[in-house]
Amino acid sequence: MLLCRQPEHVKGFDRKRIKQLATAKKDHLDLLTKPPQKITWGNQEPLWKVKQTSNDQISACFERLAQPKKNHASAQRVPIPHFEFSCGRSSPIRECRAPDKATCSKRLTELSKHRNRSGDINHQTFEFSCGRTSPIWKVSQGAKYGVSSTRVEILALPKQYAPGFVPDRPINTIVSKNAKQAAVTERLEQLAKAKDHSNNHYFIDARKPEESITKVKKGALVYDASDRLKELAKPDEASKDFEVPNLEFWKVKRGALKAKCNDRFNELAKHVTRQSMDSVQYDQNAFTVSAVAKKARCSDRLKTLAQPIQR
Repeated sequence: MLLCRQPEHVKGFDRKRIKQLATAKKDHLDLLTKPPQKITWGNQEPLWKVKQTSNDQISACFERLAQPKKNHASAQRVPIPHFEFSCGRSSPIRECRAPDKATCSKRLTELSKHRNRSGDINHQTFEFSCGRTSPIWKVSQGAKYGVSSTRVEILALPKQYAPGFVPDRPINTIVSKNAKQAAVTERLEQLAKAKDHSNNHYFIDARKPEESITKVKKGALVYDASDRLKELAKPDEASKDFEVPNLEFWKVKRGALKAKCNDRFNELAKHVTRQSMDSVQYDQNAFTVSAVAKKARCSDRLKTLAQPIQR
């Protein structure tokens, strides 16, 4: 039986104890190895503070490594403006020079005009009608009243179908009244049935075991087979090099059947029997106390060891 201490009853409200429990735990980390509370990403400051080991002078190698990389750009281009490589451009946006007094030709002004797309609002409504990619050109009055030649009339004809072209047939076929009222013959009903690819029609009901599995016609039973059919009906013979297995080895002699085994053979012929693990590990007297142990007296040393530790 374990002996435990009983908790002390609460006598009153202790403000010092509540304040002690409310204070945060002390931070035992070293200030030099402790990471900063707020890390501003994107700057060049190290996360850990650099500890100065000695006041000696820096070597020439450290001074050479501490120098920044050389900027090969010209002095006029430093610093590069923010809009130089905007919008993912790989080439810089160059500044335009001041316009000179030279005048632009008519061809350049015509080429500099933007194209009117189908989605543009400024173009006329009839110019790109019916989903046309090219605009509708204006036709003069002389061209309207002009007489076309035979060649132009031939070219103006629409393209015709090939002579071997067969148009699609309509899905819904029109059935005449006479066809609807016609009487169907037995042959048509037989042909209209769906094909049955199963072999069930070759077998009879299994509840009649006295009948054959497949139905044989009477003509087939009386039929006299030819010599060729009899030759093909013979089973395949074994090869000439085939040797029949010697089954004499498995025959037991009469003397062996009447033989009697000695005691040693009977002992070796018995199979090994082992007890189950449940019966082997089970001990009925594991929790029983003997009569001598009940009459034993405990010493002073055992009494001292049996007392619980006061913590």
